[in-house]
Amino acid sequence: MSNTDNSSVPMDDESEVGNENATTKSTKVGDKRKSEYWNHFWDFRDPVTKKIVQVKCKYCEKMLTGKEIGKVVEACILKWEIEDRLFSLTVDNASSNDVAVGYLKTHFHDKLVLEGSFFHMRCACHVLNLIVKDGLSSVKSSIARIRAAVRYVRSSPSRAKLFAHSSMLVKVSCKGSVCLDVATRWNSTFLMLETALKFEKAFNRFAEDDPDFSRELKDGVPTKEDWVNAKVLSLCLKLFYESTKKMSGSLYVTTNLYFHEVLEVLSCLIEWENSTNMDIRIMGRQMREKFDKYYGDLGKTNIMMLVAVVLDPRYKLRFLKYSFKKLYPNDFAKVDVICDNLYDNVQKLFNHYDAIIASSSSKNDRNINVANVDNGSENLSSSNSEQMKKFYDDFDVEESDFIVEKSELDYYLEEARKRRVEGEMFDILGWWKEKSDKYKVLSTLAKDILAIPISTVSSESAFSTSGRILDQFRSSLGPNMVEALVCTQDWLRASNVCIDIERFLEDVEKYEEELDGSDTGITQVNEFVGNN
Repeated sequence: MSNTDNSSVPMDDESEVGNENATTKSTKVGDKRKSEYWNHFWDFRDPVTKKIVQVKCKYCEKMLTGKEIGKVVEACILKWEIEDRLFSLTVDNASSNDVAVGYLKTHFHDKLVLEGSFFHMRCACHVLNLIVKDGLSSVKSSIARIRAAVRYVRSSPSRAKLFAHSSMLVKVSCKGSVCLDVATRWNSTFLMLETALKFEKAFNRFAEDDPDFSRELKDGVPTKEDWVNAKVLSLCLKLFYESTKKMSGSLYVTTNLYFHEVLEVLSCLIEWENSTNMDIRIMGRQMREKFDKYYGDLGKTNIMMLVAVVLDPRYKLRFLKYSFKKLYPNDFAKVDVICDNLYDNVQKLFNHYDAIIASSSSKNDRNINVANVDNGSENLSSSNSEQMKKFYDDFDVEESDFIVEKSELDYYLEEARKRRVEGEMFDILGWWKEKSDKYKVLSTLAKDILAIPISTVSSESAFSTSGRILDQFRSSLGPNMVEALVCTQDWLRASNVCIDIERFLEDVEKYEEELDGSDTGITQVNEFVGNN
């Protein structure tokens, strides 16, 4: 197995394809609203209840059960020829994904690190999203009234103009205006509340300037309590907003951030549970229940996330022990069990990589030794040399009883931690690259551990409380066009990279020849660009 370049694969499986909120454009089916996303699926209904019991993608040959998903991923792995380099698979919490991961672990059992003990990685952003979704339900009435007020202001130019006048009268210093959220995207709700709070006085004055404002809002205008809830909720959502943005990043290492972000979320949840504001207290308790479902025992989280902290030279094992003592102040025995288990697993990983690297080195050494043998010479004192070799070997064995040899791992853990600088953008991969000569095995292990993605989704998808959303302009697109849009969006978001164009000149020339032979294709491309 080649572990010097192992692959950690994120898998974004949209299990909520039938969610009624999957698009903002709906069609009437009887008395129910039906997403146009369903047009891409065949549905099978129970003959008695008439409820949908199974769906099938129009573009897939078989039903995508957990096992079928596993087979599809297996086919991709074999096609890409990375079966000898697998390390982990990051998925969301759909039950079908558990089955798919189990299928893959069974079929790639002998090729996985430590037989796949830590192969299954749950998407951190998906868990945070579930926590937020539960918490928002407790203050939904306050959010609804503020949302209705913002919608009213933005419903016509005349109302927006009058609201701007009201803002000027109460001397609101904020430039711009309020923004409306998408109800199923809590990040947009956070941004709406954050902006609306700056215009609180303007809304109060607007209620006096526009008599229709109070009449048209069926749930009433935002109350003083609503604004208090909005302020606290804005602070709460800001925590999840920043954590989700960090953990859904794709252009930097996120594995070593996981434990710290979860720790910060837990700290805030404890504070909210003890809040004097009843709504916030209820919200905190609801979020804590969901948090405990996934992170109730941080010692049982995927061990790779804790190993990533150990491999961060600013923290190491000492930080984890300190953190667990703070989390479990009355149960130090549990802390010792967690830390001992963590050290044992780090040791297993180290031994696994050490054996692979040693095997690779011994092969090279054997090749060198064979090449240097002089077949024409005879060692006249071979018997004497064997006796002396045994003499020294016996001495080494006897002396080894008194000397405990330290491993690379022991030296690393005992070495002083790197000084932590607040706000520093620490290049952890760069640090391990610099130390690769000193820590040959650990640097190889760190390269694989730190490559694990802790999120399966981009930040845009991570904020949705109802799965992916297709708006009315995209809901009827064919699969090829959706794929093209996803790819081009990824290219546009990519960081600036220096590209050696000479490497691609041959491909460019072929592409230009194809374009020269297809005037229609050029016209279509130009029209598409012109309309966008």
